[in-house]
Amino acid sequence: MGIFGKLGKKVKDKAVGVAMRQQLKKMDPAQRQMFEGLMNSNPELLERIAKESQALIKGGKSEMQAMMEVGKKYQRELAEAMQSAGVNPSQMKGGAPTKGPF
Repeated sequence: MGIFGKLGKKVKDKAVGVAMRQQLKKMDPAQRQMFEGLMNSNPELLERIAKESQALIKGGKSEMQAMMEVGKKYQRELAEAMQSAGVNPSQMKGGAPTKGPF
C-alpha cells in the first residue's frame, strides 16, 4: 500500500477533501448539493470521470469538450448515481427539465 500505508491514505484523503471543499464553495448551492450527493453515493464514478477528463485535456481538448465527451460516456451511470443520491436534475439551476414538450 505504499511507504506510509494507511496513514498516507488518510493524509491524501484529507487533502483531497480540503481541496474539494474549496472548489465547492465556488459552486451554485444546488450544484454543490448535487455534487456532494454524488461524492457520497459514488465517489469511484467521479474519480473515473475526473481522470478521463484530465487525460483528454492533456491530449489537447478543451475542458468543456473533455467534460462533455466523458459526461456522455457515463451519462447512464451519472443518472443512476444522482437518483440514488436523491438529486433531481430539473431542480438545479441550468438543469435539464424532466417534463415538458422538449
